[in-house]
Amino acid sequence: MFWSPEIAAPTLRAVIEPAKSPGQANFVLSRFAADISILFDVTGGQHQIVFKSRRHSLVLAVTGTASFDAPARITFLTQGSDGAARAPRAFAAFNACLSPQRNTKDPRLRATTLVRRRNALIALDGDAAGANYREISTVMCGAKDTAESWSSLNNPRKDQVRRALQRGEALVAGGYRKFLG
Repeated sequence: MFWSPEIAAPTLRAVIEPAKSPGQANFVLSRFAADISILFDVTGGQHQIVFKSRRHSLVLAVTGTASFDAPARITFLTQGSDGAARAPRAFAAFNACLSPQRNTKDPRLRATTLVRRRNALIALDGDAAGANYREISTVMCGAKDTAESWSSLNNPRKDQVRRALQRGEALVAGGYRKFLG
């Protein structure tokens, strides 16, 4: 079986060596809040540490001689301009896996986000089926609400359908990856 971590998640390359003293250690696996899987290659010279938190995942492609159950020193390697371009996303995932997830979001905000995503999908489907904005609004908001607002001067339902369609198009263009983690 072949598995390429670069396809699945952001990847950081690093060298891990044993720390000479506990004070020099800057890498201890027990500090991570994420679930951890360690994959070893056949020779034992390179391994991959896969971190998976609730919303982020990261692969740490590691070489070195450190034991993973003891404090170690880590040096991150970035190769070329492509590596430098990918590094911010990978380090953001690294930090997210290091930190415990805090549930500080207001549940109402989450419900609003879910409704917006739902409406984005409805708008996309309606647009693909050839429905006009009023028909899409009827599915999103109901017939009564659409009829009442459609006759108003500023027509908020039409604007809501436009925004939902824009969100849907952004999801199709790759935005869905943000909430897949």
